[in-house]
Amino acid sequence: SKKSALLLQQQREKMETLITEKYWKHPVFVEALQLERCCEKLEMDMSQMLLPLANLAREIMVEWKGRLRALAVVRDGDSGKKLLQPCLHWHQLPGWRELLRRLKSILCRKPGHGESTGIRPFLLDLQGVPRHNKDPLDSSIEVSLYSPLGSDSSNPYVNLEEFVSDVQVLQKVLNIPGMPVLAEERLSGSKSDKSTMFELVKKFNEVWDEEMFLAQYKDWYDLVKRQQELNAGTVSEDGEQQPSLSDLAEAIRETEIELSIAMASKDQLAMVRKRLEDLRSSKAKRHAVLASIVQDVGMRELDEIIIVSPPEEDATAKFPELSELGLFGDQLTMSGEVLPLG
Repeated sequence: SKKSALLLQQQREKMETLITEKYWKHPVFVEALQLERCCEKLEMDMSQMLLPLANLAREIMVEWKGRLRALAVVRDGDSGKKLLQPCLHWHQLPGWRELLRRLKSILCRKPGHGESTGIRPFLLDLQGVPRHNKDPLDSSIEVSLYSPLGSDSSNPYVNLEEFVSDVQVLQKVLNIPGMPVLAEERLSGSKSDKSTMFELVKKFNEVWDEEMFLAQYKDWYDLVKRQQELNAGTVSEDGEQQPSLSDLAEAIRETEIELSIAMASKDQLAMVRKRLEDLRSSKAKRHAVLASIVQDVGMRELDEIIIVSPPEEDATAKFPELSELGLFGDQLTMSGEVLPLG
């Protein structure tokens, strides 16, 4: 009818105005978008600076199998005597291999397991946040590369400074003529080709700018901290409590759902209603099966009749998280199946 069409049109205009005027132009939402654009720009700039370093790490870890050796150089002392100055101690080599392994895993064209096309995993490393393994058979947490930053830490950039110091040492030892820090294989009797390494080191020397990287990371870190504040909710200058970013995003999502319903045709609404009715029917059948199983187990094991009341129609099913995969958990995970509750 014309009245129903008019009401639908008014509802559409109301929802569109609500989204565009109230939510999209909300100061919290506008600031969050601006922060994300700035973070993306800084990440791109840092990626361009880290790319030669990541390529160096891939060359060392893949072609040279991570074979590094302790290194010391001879320099003139104050008294004119020759002194041996260590550049890379033997006990530092495991930490260096781990650093190169993590650098190797970023900025990959075709990322594999544990690899990424961006630099955010390494940015988490600089914050002392441990990485999560994405292997379906190994969901453990890796040890963080650097020590976690405490909330009372007076210097939030201590890990960044340690990383820059490590890069300085790496740049120094790789620019020594002949690159003695790389241990060559002696099984084949022929020396490994270092021409690729020379080209990568040359590119790294041209691109790496220590002060610029420090400034970019610190700016990025400050923007991320501001994003966290917006996500938790802030108080405006006049003392008014601002909604958190997650609450604002949820309000936008719900409004968009209402708008899509108001703009849907009669056939589309009928299809959605049928799906909802099928879900209710399936939920009722599952409850009947569960109630029957619980009643049988109660009678057999406890000699008691246990009645399972049906849940409310709008109640959301929340199942507990399991800490154990069970007997067939690995096989089900590999097959992409949903793990059962038992």
